[in-house]
Amino acid sequence: MNGPISKSLNDFDAQVRRLAQLLVDASAGDLLATCAQLQAQAARLQADMQQRPVGDPLPTPLALRLRQSAAALTACQQSLARRTVLTGQTLQTLLPALRRDTYSVEALVRGRTPYGSAGRQSGEFQALAV
Repeated sequence: MNGPISKSLNDFDAQVRRLAQLLVDASAGDLLATCAQLQAQAARLQADMQQRPVGDPLPTPLALRLRQSAAALTACQQSLARRTVLTGQTLQTLLPALRRDTYSVEALVRGRTPYGSAGRQSGEFQALAV
Protein backbone atom coordinates (compact mmCIF):
# COMPACT_ATOMS: atom_id res chain seq x y z
CA MET A 1 0.00 0.00 0.00
CA ASN A 2 0.96 3.65 -0.18
CA GLY A 3 3.07 4.51 2.86
CA PRO A 4 2.24 8.17 3.60
CA ILE A 5 -1.42 7.84 2.60
CA SER A 6 -1.86 4.69 4.67
CA LYS A 7 -0.26 6.34 7.72
CA SER A 8 -2.39 9.47 7.33
CA LEU A 9 -5.49 7.32 6.96
CA ASN A 10 -4.58 5.37 10.12
CA ASP A 11 -4.21 8.65 12.05
CA PHE A 12 -7.48 9.94 10.59
CA ASP A 13 -9.31 6.72 11.55
CA ALA A 14 -7.95 6.97 15.09
CA GLN A 15 -9.29 10.52 15.41
CA VAL A 16 -12.70 9.51 14.02
CA ARG A 17 -12.87 6.66 16.56
CA ARG A 18 -11.91 9.08 19.33
CA LEU A 19 -14.65 11.49 18.23
CA ALA A 20 -17.21 8.68 18.12
CA GLN A 21 -16.19 7.67 21.64
CA LEU A 22 -16.61 11.25 22.87
CA LEU A 23 -20.05 11.48 21.31
CA VAL A 24 -21.13 8.38 23.24
CA ASP A 25 -19.43 9.28 26.53
CA ALA A 26 -19.07 13.04 26.99
CA SER A 27 -16.99 12.64 30.15
CA ALA A 28 -14.19 10.97 28.19
CA GLY A 29 -12.52 14.22 27.09
CA ASP A 30 -12.70 17.50 25.25
CA LEU A 31 -14.90 17.41 22.16
CA LEU A 32 -13.62 20.70 20.75
CA ALA A 33 -9.95 19.66 20.92
CA THR A 34 -10.73 16.32 19.31
CA CYS A 35 -12.60 18.01 16.45
CA ALA A 36 -9.66 20.37 15.91
CA GLN A 37 -7.26 17.41 15.79
CA LEU A 38 -9.58 15.62 13.37
CA GLN A 39 -9.59 18.66 11.12
CA ALA A 40 -5.79 18.73 11.15
CA GLN A 41 -5.66 15.00 10.33
CA ALA A 42 -8.09 15.51 7.45
CA ALA A 43 -5.88 18.29 6.06
CA ARG A 44 -2.82 16.02 6.28
CA LEU A 45 -4.68 13.19 4.55
CA GLN A 46 -5.79 15.53 1.79
CA ALA A 47 -2.24 16.83 1.33
CA ASP A 48 -0.91 13.26 1.08
CA MET A 49 -3.63 12.37 -1.44
CA GLN A 50 -2.71 15.38 -3.58
CA GLN A 51 0.94 14.22 -3.70
CA ARG A 52 -0.10 11.20 -5.75
CA PRO A 53 0.20 11.33 -9.55
CA VAL A 54 -3.03 12.48 -11.20
CA GLY A 55 -3.80 9.35 -13.23
CA ASP A 56 -2.61 6.83 -10.62
CA PRO A 57 -5.59 4.86 -9.25
CA LEU A 58 -5.84 4.21 -5.53
CA PRO A 59 -5.25 0.56 -4.55
CA THR A 60 -8.52 -1.28 -3.83
CA PRO A 61 -7.87 -1.98 -0.11
CA LEU A 62 -6.93 1.65 0.47
CA ALA A 63 -9.98 2.89 -1.44
CA LEU A 64 -12.20 0.60 0.67
CA ARG A 65 -10.65 1.94 3.89
CA LEU A 66 -11.17 5.49 2.66
CA ARG A 67 -14.88 4.76 2.01
CA GLN A 68 -15.23 3.20 5.47
CA SER A 69 -13.58 6.24 7.06
CA ALA A 70 -15.95 8.55 5.18
CA ALA A 71 -18.94 6.52 6.39
CA ALA A 72 -17.69 6.68 9.99
CA LEU A 73 -17.20 10.43 9.68
CA THR A 74 -20.75 10.80 8.32
CA ALA A 75 -22.08 8.87 11.32
CA CYS A 76 -20.19 11.23 13.65
CA GLN A 77 -21.62 14.21 11.78
CA GLN A 78 -25.15 12.89 12.27
CA SER A 79 -24.48 12.29 15.97
CA LEU A 80 -23.20 15.84 16.33
CA ALA A 81 -26.34 17.15 14.60
CA ARG A 82 -28.56 15.18 17.00
CA ARG A 83 -26.56 16.46 19.97
CA THR A 84 -26.91 20.04 18.69
CA VAL A 85 -30.69 19.69 18.44
CA LEU A 86 -30.95 18.19 21.93
CA THR A 87 -28.76 20.92 23.37
CA GLY A 88 -30.89 23.59 21.69
CA GLN A 89 -34.09 22.06 23.03
CA THR A 90 -32.64 21.85 26.53
CA LEU A 91 -31.47 25.45 26.37
CA GLN A 92 -34.89 26.56 25.13
CA THR A 93 -36.48 24.78 28.09
CA LEU A 94 -34.14 26.39 30.62
CA LEU A 95 -34.03 29.88 29.08
CA PRO A 96 -37.02 30.56 26.84
CA ALA A 97 -36.30 33.02 24.07
CA LEU A 98 -39.78 34.54 23.90
CA ARG A 99 -41.51 36.03 26.91
CA ARG A 100 -44.99 35.32 25.58
CA ASP A 101 -44.29 31.60 25.99
CA THR A 102 -43.54 32.09 29.68
CA TYR A 103 -45.18 35.33 30.83
CA SER A 104 -48.73 36.49 30.29
CA VAL A 105 -49.49 39.75 28.45
CA GLU A 106 -51.12 41.20 31.57
CA ALA A 107 -47.94 40.70 33.57
CA LEU A 108 -45.93 42.49 30.89
CA VAL A 109 -48.27 45.46 30.85
CA ARG A 110 -48.63 45.73 34.64
CA GLY A 111 -45.08 45.52 35.78
CA ARG A 112 -41.49 44.94 34.95
CA THR A 113 -40.25 41.54 33.96
CA PRO A 114 -37.16 39.73 35.23
CA TYR A 115 -35.47 39.85 31.82
CA GLY A 116 -36.10 43.54 31.16
CA SER A 117 -36.85 44.88 27.71
CA ALA A 118 -34.62 45.53 24.74
CA GLY A 119 -36.77 48.41 23.48
CA ARG A 120 -37.38 50.26 26.73
CA GLN A 121 -34.89 51.86 29.11
CA SER A 122 -35.88 52.23 32.74
CA GLY A 123 -33.19 54.75 33.59
CA GLU A 124 -32.07 52.88 36.69
CA PHE A 125 -28.58 52.27 35.42
CA GLN A 126 -27.92 55.65 33.88
CA ALA A 127 -24.99 57.54 35.32
CA LEU A 128 -23.79 61.07 34.75
CA ALA A 129 -20.23 61.48 33.56
CA VAL A 130 -18.52 64.74 34.31
